[in-house]
Amino acid sequence: MRTRLLASVDVLVHGSTCETFGFLLVEPEAIAQAIERLFARPLADLGQRARARARRLPSTEDHFRALFELYAARLAVRSPRAE
Repeated sequence: MRTRLLASVDVLVHGSTCETFGFLLVEPEAIAQAIERLFARPLADLGQRARARARRLPSTEDHFRALFELYAARLAVRSPRAE
């Protein structure tokens, strides 16, 4: 259901490509300016560019796999302060 809803919207404004906790914090004026620039473009061009960009982004599963691998790698490195 959520995938269908997202696929049907014309524009989704989000502050990050990898936002892990469901929080969206942005400066209101900056996001308003970005939206104005976005809507100044032809809709067909936006759709084409959005689909191309989405294909380059990692899936949710890939994102979290890489994130947890990073956490594990960082935990494996012993901090000098921990000794």
